Amino acid sequence: MCCVARFLYNREAIAWCEASERELRPHILAYLANHTKMPFALRMRAWSVTRGLCGAHVADNRKQLLGHGTTGLIYNMCKACGTRTRRRVGTVVLCETCTSMPRLFNCYMVTEHVTKSVLMRMYTIHPDTRVLASVYVHDIMARLKWFKSRRGQVAFCTDVCHWGGCSFAHFRQVQQSLYL
Repeated sequence: MCCVARFLYNREAIAWCEASERELRPHILAYLANHTKMPFALRMRAWSVTRGLCGAHVADNRKQLLGHGTTGLIYNMCKACGTRTRRRVGTVVLCETCTSMPRLFNCYMVTEHVTKSVLMRMYTIHPDTRVLASVYVHDIMARLKWFKSRRGQVAFCTDVCHWGGCSFAHFRQVQQSLYL
């Protein structure tokens, strides 16, 4: 076992959390002494993989992954980037920054206005088909789960793409042609 930050796979994270305190103490001290910052995604993955384990040292080893105040941190931490926030989207804690970043496509949220305009652009082929497209877009928007935000009503872009029958890349391309 070289360093705590080397645990990339689920079985290694489980082995690390099930190890005894005597076995882990030198590695934890070396980890803390070198001030090596373990990537948040790696720490969160190890923490979530070992959720169902029970044992004498599992709870203590899991707390080492996220630091002191682990319980409060988990419930007030963005699931995408790890920053402290109390903003909830449905039942998931996501910060405002992550929901407005298109590169995080599982977290990216679009407003009601953007959704309607992009879908109308995608499904209006000819000016005569605008009425049919508006009926289809209205049906899509009725199926989406909308959340309240400072930006207004927002929905996950992955849901919009699912119900709209398009890919995320195509949705973003149409959105950029409209708003850039």
